[in-house]
Amino acid sequence: MTSLATTLASLPATLADGVAGVGEIGMSSHSLLILMIMGGIIAFILAFAIGANDTANSFGTSVGSKVPGGTRNQEPGYPRD
Repeated sequence: MTSLATTLASLPATLADGVAGVGEIGMSSHSLLILMIMGGIIAFILAFAIGANDTANSFGTSVGSKVPGGTRNQEPGYPRD
């Protein structure tokens, strides 16, 4: 049974040799690195968009009920319209 440290230590050598037959289809480790970076960027953008949608959904309820409305000079505790 290998430990996580051993697996992580051998990862660069594994990537240099080719992962799961990558070398057999003519893909170099440089191309694999570019694909990994592009995948990370796309994953970050998608995660950001999903987070923005979740935030908009949570604000939608209070905005729909007109809770954040009012004027700037209105003091807390006074009824609105």
